[in-house]
Amino acid sequence: MESELASCAGLKGNDHAKATTMPLLQAVNAEVLRLHVGIGMTRVNETVDMNLGGYRITRGQPLLIFSRLSALNDEAWMRAGRSPENTGCLKEFHAGRFSYQRKTKRRGPGRGGGGGGGGGRSSAGSHGMRYSMDGLAGLWLSYGGGQRMCPGRYFAKTEMISMFSILFSQYELELLDVLGSVEVKADLRWFPTGGLAPDRKVPFRVRRRRSI
Repeated sequence: MESELASCAGLKGNDHAKATTMPLLQAVNAEVLRLHVGIGMTRVNETVDMNLGGYRITRGQPLLIFSRLSALNDEAWMRAGRSPENTGCLKEFHAGRFSYQRKTKRRGPGRGGGGGGGGGRSSAGSHGMRYSMDGLAGLWLSYGGGQRMCPGRYFAKTEMISMFSILFSQYELELLDVLGSVEVKADLRWFPTGGLAPDRKVPFRVRRRRSI
């Protein structure tokens, strides 16, 4: 990520608009939200009666959809062409779920992407890396989904990546307990209210960066 941050640096400061188009920065942002945001979405069946997974859902019946269930569904991600066998366990962080080398073609059913500050867009970087949310419309639900998806998702994405680029272009962060940090999980006591904090304290040291 340092090379992407460096490419966005200038004499007048960081180019935040450019930072939000960097493939790896976008992929890291998407993976953080997948693992550490858990929301519940209320929806109503506005069409006809239907059967879904053995359950009958009548017209007008309210539904509650949890983003974390789809975010950790191995079978669904495999059908979307993002097999956990290739990108790692869904319970663990792996930015490769949303990025790949440009010569590799993603294959998977579905149109568009999961929205969430990326929508169905994909973008390529100078090192052959490409960011893509294609085929993840029903799996990556950190900002909700469908017609009532969060309208501020692009603004939120810009805020997060811009803040990250500012902090990590000027400061270095060092984990004081690297092995212990591997065991840190999302605190599910906050599910499904939004951001999931770490389930324990994570000690770290911050120092100003001399150059990037």
